[in-house]
Order: sequence, then C-alpha cells, then structure tokens
Amino acid sequence: MTKVRDSSVHLQLGHLLNRYPYASVDKIYRMTRKGGLIGSINTVWYTLEYMEENKIIDNPRCVIKNCRNYTNMHYILKIEDSKESMSSFITRYKNYIDMVHSMNAYRETYLYVKTHGTLSIPDKFQILEECTWSNFIPILPHSTAEKGLSDALKAEPEAESVLDDFTVDEQLEWDNETWETFHWLCVNYRMSYTDLGKLIQKSPQAAYRRKLVINQSVILWYPIFIGGQQSYELLFFSFETKFPSFFAEVLSKNTGVSYLIQTSERTTLFVNTTIPKVVNSAMSRYEDTGIIRDLRRMYLHNYWDPIVERYMEGSIPERYFYMFKIGNKKGKRR
Repeated sequence: MTKVRDSSVHLQLGHLLNRYPYASVDKIYRMTRKGGLIGSINTVWYTLEYMEENKIIDNPRCVIKNCRNYTNMHYILKIEDSKESMSSFITRYKNYIDMVHSMNAYRETYLYVKTHGTLSIPDKFQILEECTWSNFIPILPHSTAEKGLSDALKAEPEAESVLDDFTVDEQLEWDNETWETFHWLCVNYRMSYTDLGKLIQKSPQAAYRRKLVINQSVILWYPIFIGGQQSYELLFFSFETKFPSFFAEVLSKNTGVSYLIQTSERTTLFVNTTIPKVVNSAMSRYEDTGIIRDLRRMYLHNYWDPIVERYMEGSIPERYFYMFKIGNKKGKRR
C-alpha cells in the first residue's frame, strides 16, 4: 500500500481525472493497470480516498464559458470595511456573484468580486479594475517538489504570446431546470445520476441528459494540491504583460493548482504555493525587467462563494460532496 501515499502516484492520478473527468473508478483502474501505475483496483480506491481526505485533490470545479448572453467579469474595489462591504455586496448582487475575496495591500482593503455580468457599483467604492474575461486557464501542477517551480521562476520569456479566447459565439440556452442541475453539479460534478435525479426530482436518465447539455458550455477541472490544500498560501497578482503563456508554463511546474485570467488589458494570477517568498520575489524581478508592468499584489483572507454558504446553512448535506468514499464500492453513499 506504499502507492497510496506516493506523491508521484497522486500527481498521475490527478492528471488522469482531469483528462477523463467523468471516468468511473473502474475505468481509472484499467488505465492505471495498462500504464503500469497501479495493479490493484483496491489500491486505486484507497489512493483516491486518501487523496480526497487529505485535500490532495478536490471536487471538480467549473466555469461557464463566455456566451452572447453570459459574460465572466471581475471587479477590484477599494473599500472601507471588508466585512460590511462583503455582506452588503452579496445581499445586493447575490444572483450575479460567483465569489468574493477580501484582500489587503498597502494597509488598505479591497474586494475581488467575480461576477457573470455588469454590476452597478456604489459611488462609495473606488473601482480599481473592471474587467471582462477573454480567457480562463486552470493551470494544473506537474511537479511533486517546490524545486520545480523555483527553477522555472528563474527563466524569462522568449517570445510574446496571445491566448485563445474562450468566448462561444452562441446563446446560453439554459432553462431554470438546467440552472438547478448546474448548481447541484457545482457541489459535486461526479455525483451519481441517481442522486442528482433525486435532488432535481427527475429520473436518472433526465439528470444524465441535463448534464450533457451543461458539459458543452463549461470548463471543468479537478484542483490538485500535492502537499495537501492546507499547506498552500494563495497569492494574487494583477499586471500588464505581453507574455501570458509564459506564466502558464512557469506555473505548471508548481505542486498546486493555479489560475490565469486574461482580459483585454491585464493578466490576473491566483497562485497556490508553499514558497510564497520565492514567488513574490520572482514577480518583483519580472516587473523590474519589464516582463510585467503595473504589478498589483494583494493578500487574500475572507472568502465567500454560494456553495459554502448553502452548506453552512444546512441546505447541502455533507455526503453529497464525497467523490471516492470506499463505501461507494458497496453501493453506499456517494
């Protein structure tokens, strides 16, 4: 059972799941056996359970692509009181907000507000950024040690780059039932069709058909944290650059998932790292050498998203979050 705790096995399993996000454990086992990674289905089950329990892998996340009638945006707002401002914002714009981070920089407080549409920002808030996303990239880790990222951060880009736009030139034709299904899939995208059907009061076949519709419009990924999510510090950077692909390549050498957001003028990075001083130092050097300009870095603390709120309110039973409970093999809770 040494493979159950093997970081290199965790990394390969994490990438298999991201390559085949809907694969059953049986299918994952067949692929690991064929590749010589794991030879026992029980070891696959125990390893996946270990990874989930230790937050090495987390429930799939998804972002809806830009469509004609659906636009991903974010705001960075300078505020006076983070707790009061988060509460008032969430109350006022709950149907349009996907998440909120409160942040600190230079002894001042800011909100990072991710939305799907334009908001009317009160005059009392100073708008530092109001950006429409042109691309969003979850950057999966490819290293089991910090040295991979440390070495990558010493490099410099060789050529300018442009990222592909993730806008779809069509309407997002989702009815209320599809939105309800999507909200439950945000809890656990691997939820069985039986459970999903019960939650939306439809048959498993109807749940399957709705998920097929949703799959066509989303970017889906499993967050990976080789050191366990609790070991990482989340860093925030916003800057101008002509080399966005370079940063995606560098952060792929990390041991934890990172995120790159591209807009018409700026690039935003959310970096999960166990070596924050090294990353911050490298970003300062990139600014000094002109690889990036107008660097904004902030320290994240309070966080809000609707799934967490629903769970805290008791409207989402904890069992629906589990992906790889050993009991699943025996037909128990998912």
